[in-house]
Amino acid sequence: MAAALSRLDQLERALSLSRQIGMALGILIERHKITEAEAFRLLVAASQRENVKLRHVAGRLVLTGSLAD
Repeated sequence: MAAALSRLDQLERALSLSRQIGMALGILIERHKITEAEAFRLLVAASQRENVKLRHVAGRLVLTGSLAD
C-alpha cells in the first residue's frame, strides 16, 4: 500500500511539473511568436546557462514572467 501511495505521489508531481513546463512554453510562444520547439530551446538554454534544472527555470518563468534571475 505504501509503495502504491509513493508511486501516486510521484505521478502527481510529474504531472504538475509537466503542466508548469507547458505553461512556460506557452508564455514564450505567445510573447516571442515562436514555435514550441524554439520555446523549449530557450528554456533549455536558460537552464544550462544558469546550471539549474529546467523545471526551476519554467517555474520561475511562470511566476515572474522572466527567464533571467
